[in-house]
Amino acid sequence: MVLLESYQQYDKETIQSILIDLKQSGENAYILLENLLNWSRSQRGTIEFNPVETNVSEMFGMVLPQVSSSAKKKNIQIIEKIPQTGVPIFADINMLSLVCRNLLTNAIKFSNHGSKVWFEVNDDENDVVTISISDQGIGIELDKIKSLFNFGENTATEGTAGEKGTGLGLILCKEFVSKHKGEIWVESEPGKGSTFFFNIHKHK
Repeated sequence: MVLLESYQQYDKETIQSILIDLKQSGENAYILLENLLNWSRSQRGTIEFNPVETNVSEMFGMVLPQVSSSAKKKNIQIIEKIPQTGVPIFADINMLSLVCRNLLTNAIKFSNHGSKVWFEVNDDENDVVTISISDQGIGIELDKIKSLFNFGENTATEGTAGEKGTGLGLILCKEFVSKHKGEIWVESEPGKGSTFFFNIHKHK
């Protein structure tokens, strides 16, 4: 409302900065709302699970634009390490995209300005693919790691730029990975960043 009433007094750079902030705020609100809605649907048993043959490259291409503005605002470079084959997987695209988006969003959220985030795929040529998202951020205390994926124990933590959250993102990640008969875990050290891993099958 303030921008609408007095935009003429701002230069283009200031207006652009305000619009970027508004865009990111809208995206963050959407993610929070979607997590809440998905959690509610999962608890009611109304969420559908529709796995199909796809590949990690295609899925990553869907997720990257959804987190790029948050990364850009903090000058964080997202580095993808996906084999050129794209790595085939058998997955529910919507669920897997939400998992990757939540993990990338968290990595950005808890990273310092000007750092890097890695999205890496390890294909061991068996039926399991391991995906990892690493950051150079603030890390996680050992006592908090134990409760990250537990509903009722997990508490939302502010990011390095004051970003808010509900604490439901990681719980949803665990639930959606479990639906794929996979596992999710984290390795972290305070002050040295975190790496979240999860695995998924390549075939039905």
